[in-house]
Amino acid sequence: MDENTKKELKLYIRNRQEIPEPMFDVHSILKCSDVEAWGKMCCERIAEEDLIDSKHVHIAWLDPGHIHVDAVGIIKCEDILRSFITEEDYSNLENYAWIQREHIRIKNQMLDTYREYSKDKLRELLKEVKGTNTDDKFIIEELIKEELHARRLCWRFYLRLKKWLDGKTFYIKNYRLFRAIRGIVKEIEAEEGIVSEEKAVVPAKNEVNSEKNAIYSAAFQRFLQKNKINDVEKLPEDKRKQYIFLGIKAYGVEYVRREKRPGTQGITNRYSELSKIMQSIGTMTPHQLQQIFPVKKDYDGDRYAMKDYYFTLHALEKAGMDKPIGSEMEAAHLLWDYQNTDIEFFLMAYMGCIEDMYIYEIDDRPFKEFYGKEV
Repeated sequence: MDENTKKELKLYIRNRQEIPEPMFDVHSILKCSDVEAWGKMCCERIAEEDLIDSKHVHIAWLDPGHIHVDAVGIIKCEDILRSFITEEDYSNLENYAWIQREHIRIKNQMLDTYREYSKDKLRELLKEVKGTNTDDKFIIEELIKEELHARRLCWRFYLRLKKWLDGKTFYIKNYRLFRAIRGIVKEIEAEEGIVSEEKAVVPAKNEVNSEKNAIYSAAFQRFLQKNKINDVEKLPEDKRKQYIFLGIKAYGVEYVRREKRPGTQGITNRYSELSKIMQSIGTMTPHQLQQIFPVKKDYDGDRYAMKDYYFTLHALEKAGMDKPIGSEMEAAHLLWDYQNTDIEFFLMAYMGCIEDMYIYEIDDRPFKEFYGKEV
């Protein structure tokens, strides 16, 4: 671990924060391809296409005219970016963004590991580390000490006070900008007759899900067009991770309760696609899956007799953290015990599909294998 990484980890341990995913300035992306002059036009097209979601694609308010995107945002804006930069530059950009995203996930997982331990467990680990002579001894020792210091009551109080003061200072420094933005919003509302926030109609939940589905489904289809998925094991690891991430996202947000009988061919095609994604999950290790889809931080499972964070970790350790998960059904059974919202909705879509195949007598083997019934 280099010195900069160590400083970064200590900083986020001390501030009790998650390391944010890397964001890329659209102007900087075009600058790398020597077309920075088109930066303003590119940002305007992204805004006109209504791709700004304030999560993966957002406006840089302190740098007017600039838009920032993360790895998912780059895929979301793929068509527009490709119209300004070359195919090779776009592929390099996408691969670099996903690698950086993966590095941040690994770092956050390391921070979560320290945060999950009790103070007694951390002190016990500290004693064990002091008795070793490994190269990472001093790094681990420093991180544990930093975690113990960050849990002190006086430090927590200091962080809350600092957060409040930083917020006030930020507002005062940028008061003119906030005032200008507020004035622009009021002018737009007056011109277009937009109702105030208190009276605004909240979009229906199914409309929000539909928008998400369109974004991830489009990104997933573009990925399938660019890559051959006939044999998932032959895909490079980074491509396989992208395939799994986009597939789970696309089918997860798509899940809805169907009231009409779907067509037989539609069910067969759907199972073929879901089966490939499930098989690709089986080629990964639980440790890799946890990096892409972190386990939900729910800790009250024992109290309410429900699956929680510890239940999932136990299931992952039982399967072997660094061993491939296995077959399609072994992956499906592991996902049954996996606490993550995206995973849960994807599994619902998969279960709904194999149940349709069983009900409409297309193929009952997946259903019986999943539920442990004899064929």
